[in-house]
Amino acid sequence: MNRVGMDMTESEVLDMGYQYARQLEDGTWLAVAQMFTNGRLYFDLDRAGCEAAYCYRNAAEAVAAMMAFDPSVDVEPQGWHKCATDNRIRPDGDASRETIGYPPVT
Repeated sequence: MNRVGMDMTESEVLDMGYQYARQLEDGTWLAVAQMFTNGRLYFDLDRAGCEAAYCYRNAAEAVAAMMAFDPSVDVEPQGWHKCATDNRIRPDGDASRETIGYPPVT
């Protein structure tokens, strides 16, 4: 993790427009922003961007996922319905149903 290794404070992260932030022990930043009625969790954040952005139904779900993320166990946060950076879709946040791109219309 920690793509660029830039030192940032929580205040600096929040000043970038995020409503919630969490720094992991290795210095990696996670942050949540409200996007219309949805929440988006930005993963491995620095001043230049982020490694991944995960979409949730609302900001509360995104914050819960940010706080539950355990880097010693998890590769990425859980419960998201879309990864905006690589277009993966998980209907109802279910990792076993993951597809890339939009699911077929039934």
